[in-house]
Amino acid sequence: MQLPSIDVGLMTEHLATHKGVIHKLRNYYNQVNDPYLKILIYAQIIIMEDHVKVMLTLLDPSHNQWVQVIPLEQVFQQLNVNQIQPVKEGSDKAITLEVHSTSKLLANDNFTSASMMKNDNVKQVHYDMAMQQANFEKLYSDYIKNRNWSVTTRAGKDEQLKVISHFQDMFEN
Repeated sequence: MQLPSIDVGLMTEHLATHKGVIHKLRNYYNQVNDPYLKILIYAQIIIMEDHVKVMLTLLDPSHNQWVQVIPLEQVFQQLNVNQIQPVKEGSDKAITLEVHSTSKLLANDNFTSASMMKNDNVKQVHYDMAMQQANFEKLYSDYIKNRNWSVTTRAGKDEQLKVISHFQDMFEN
């Protein structure tokens, strides 16, 4: 199929980014000690390699079939992710923080790109890619939280009630 130029341009950027990120993830995979973190990184590599295949298929002008990304759950089942427990003491903090940040940035980039894309299949694939990266971000976030490597501040009840009151007044007038 012939694609709009914006779709081709955005996928060109994404493919270059994927090359660098997959390389980085492979290096991290070889460096980490925690088997749970290792399997998450490996799963992310598989997903990103699938993203590359999907984008190349979408770019093929002779391909006219609907294309989808591999379901994340399928990769997790194949790798038995739920069977692996994280180790209690983590020494992989810097890598974990980096893959967490990378996942968040990729999710945002895919979502933003999808909102600009014109072809329905290209758009849907990039929304799906964004959701997959957002899922990795959540898994890494949970891992970070369980190790007390981050701090999340909370607004107090009074502050939240003040906001509610402010907007209730605003919308009632």
